[in-house]
Amino acid sequence: MDVWEYEGDKVKRSTTYLDLAGMLVQLGVMPAPQLPELKPSFELPAPEPTGLAPLEAGTEAMDRWNTHDLAGLAKVMAPGADVFISTLGVPMDRDAFIASQELYFQAFPDIKVVPVRQVDLGGGWVLAEVIYKGTNTGPLFGIPATGKSFAIRAGWIAHYDEGGLETYLHVYLDNLTLLQQLGLAPAGEGRQ
Repeated sequence: MDVWEYEGDKVKRSTTYLDLAGMLVQLGVMPAPQLPELKPSFELPAPEPTGLAPLEAGTEAMDRWNTHDLAGLAKVMAPGADVFISTLGVPMDRDAFIASQELYFQAFPDIKVVPVRQVDLGGGWVLAEVIYKGTNTGPLFGIPATGKSFAIRAGWIAHYDEGGLETYLHVYLDNLTLLQQLGLAPAGEGRQ
């Protein structure tokens, strides 16, 4: 995901959120992750429209995620939500997304998302730039815990309907940097 900011007709800032591990998997240099069946451990509650404007709906979803309230998070997602998390590399529906977050919360019980900024793009679309932080004290998709902490920038694009329900969520971050911070992949030359 590329974020281009303009001042007049000149580019003021350009930010790219790219999953290098995904690229290495596609090149055959790194094995593809073996994902379990992504099925929630509980029956998801029905969505409950919040009536919030897109920016407020995004903040509400982040707050529910930060308290690890997955039932509450499911309530603010439309049943047919289109979800993609770059580190997992597969499109997901609402059920699979909630199941994947259960696995992340097991791997990182203290994980939080810190918003850097949110931008209302109009038409229900919101761009968010955030920092994920946490400590790996549980297994991560079959990989034993390392006990190491991480902090990684991410960007996502989300869409909210007129009721404030999330209908689209695509999250982009560099899984290779995450794996390096956890000590699961060697750091490249010149990296700290």
